[in-house]
Amino acid sequence: MIKYWSLVSSIAVTGAVVMLVIFLGVNAISGMSAALFFGDVKLFDAVLGRALVWDGLWTPLLGTLRLLFLTGLFAVPVGLSIGIYASEYARGIRRRLIVIVLESLAGLPSIIVGLSGFVLILFLRRYFFPANTCMFLAAFCLAILVLPVISLNTYTALKGIPENVRLTAASVGLGRETGIFMVFIPSAAEGIFSGLLLAAGRCAEDTAVILMTGAVAGAGNITGIFDKFEALPFFIYYTSANYRDETQSAQIFTAAFLLLVITLALLTSASVLKNRSRRWMR
Repeated sequence: MIKYWSLVSSIAVTGAVVMLVIFLGVNAISGMSAALFFGDVKLFDAVLGRALVWDGLWTPLLGTLRLLFLTGLFAVPVGLSIGIYASEYARGIRRRLIVIVLESLAGLPSIIVGLSGFVLILFLRRYFFPANTCMFLAAFCLAILVLPVISLNTYTALKGIPENVRLTAASVGLGRETGIFMVFIPSAAEGIFSGLLLAAGRCAEDTAVILMTGAVAGAGNITGIFDKFEALPFFIYYTSANYRDETQSAQIFTAAFLLLVITLALLTSASVLKNRSRRWMR
């Protein structure tokens, strides 16, 4: 009974996801056009930044990619470093304290992180300098949101390395740092890349944080990281609540489809890097 129930449940969930993706893809592809992305602006003018795109998906798509990149610059080095330190260097009460803090932060609602960023701007504006919400602040808050995910997955992946691998590395004379970076991290690459993928997916779809920290509707082309910006999750949220015609409805489906494509691209990249790390270890 348990075996067949598990099989039926797996088929049902997989079928529901496939049907949802097909429905989304059909609606997105059927209405996809250059005008949907760039409005009445020519493609090369929009891509080269020579004209502002006020009525299209180009600006939120570009904003999402830039936001992901900037968040990665903040979160990935720090998150990996914390996970490595907790697994390989911290001992006793320090390790337990780090893990407890990370697990607590991992369950923090995104709206709390967004509100904290907004309060930070108010504090800076009142006591130091005229700060404002912007992409830099949004990326910083998203980095705080996903940093526990990266750190915990790195910690768990490194702690899951078999003891014989550690003993072999020590027996051939590898020092601690050499063993960590040449043996342990490549051995734990699958778990580490899984954490990075989860973090990137959460960044790509999060609306609450960017809503409070700098995302606006109709931002035009982004000129810098200290400006307001537009992103696909906020575009879907705002447009779906206020859409007026079929063109905007098509933009909503296409924006959701683009988020799905970005997630699949991240999954593919993580898979490629994981396979390369395995071949390198061999």
